[in-house]
Amino acid sequence: MRETRRLWSGLEAFNLASRELVLAQVDDDPDRRQRVDALLARTCTVAAGRVEPWRLRVLNLARAGRADEALRVLTEGTLLVADPAPLEWVRIGLLREMGRLDEAEAMARAYLQEHPDDPDMLHDLAVLQGQRGRWRDAAATAERLKTAAPADHRGWLDLGVALARLGRPEAAAATFREGLAHVPEGPARDLLAENLARLDEAGRRP
Repeated sequence: MRETRRLWSGLEAFNLASRELVLAQVDDDPDRRQRVDALLARTCTVAAGRVEPWRLRVLNLARAGRADEALRVLTEGTLLVADPAPLEWVRIGLLREMGRLDEAEAMARAYLQEHPDDPDMLHDLAVLQGQRGRWRDAAATAERLKTAAPADHRGWLDLGVALARLGRPEAAAATFREGLAHVPEGPARDLLAENLARLDEAGRRP
């Protein structure tokens, strides 16, 4: 019974922290962020196996300018949660924000060794490689993504952008057109169509 009360108390703290975090995103009040961290730290202690308290605590710390502490909390959380994958995604994003791109890419590659067809991580890696100006690598990663998940617009979009950056607009346009045949109707498909239209318009300019 005592353990149950302790768990409920932690979850109550998590709910309060979630509400406070919404307000902190608006006013960016350091005192409010400190209160949020204290509440989330309490939840992480009593419900250590749950991913979301760890994820929110890390994001709150990062937004408060405490990136190194956020990384430390991530390391602790990944050892305790049942599925550390969401925290690994957060770590890679945080490392990118900190400009530690070598570490971010190394972590993404390590993750893909175990989960080679993960579309989210393949997309993140392609974006990271493009961010670093390595468009050939980005194109190769995007090829993997569109093969693993042909209905996912991101593979076609990432590949088209990489090809355009490599000076191959015709191949980029062909990629977008092929993607339109695979991606279901909706905003994601519209994004491919918009990029194709921009390429076609650029090709008509003298």
